[in-house]
Amino acid sequence: MKIGLLTYHQSSNYGAVMQTYATIRALTELGYTVELIDLRQTEPFKIKYLIYFAKVLSIYTLKKKWYPKLSPFFASSADLEKAKLDYDVLLVGSDQVWNPEISKDKYLSYFLDFGDDKVNRYSFSSSFGLDTLSDLEQKK
Repeated sequence: MKIGLLTYHQSSNYGAVMQTYATIRALTELGYTVELIDLRQTEPFKIKYLIYFAKVLSIYTLKKKWYPKLSPFFASSADLEKAKLDYDVLLVGSDQVWNPEISKDKYLSYFLDFGDDKVNRYSFSSSFGLDTLSDLEQKK
């Protein structure tokens, strides 16, 4: 069974990278084939990031070694909706994937509003990261 995993996999954050790795490893050990859906959040470069060069390099090395194949890159939710995806299951997670302050214009994709209607969709450990659901409604 082939799973398309949508998560914050490209962040320069150890927690996001380790969560992605652990999810992939667990699913792989259960016998599934996993592909990361390459929809990325915009993280603008800031000069202060040069201070963290060693951290960013370390995270890049971890991703290169442990991440499975990525899907083609999707620059927008519209691109993802148009794509012909070959997954048996779509899976979204983990922390704050439903937070529109992070996912911005791509937030509906994290509700798995793309792909064939016959594909099963699941969420694991997903959260909004907001105090109230009305905060989400105001973002529409």
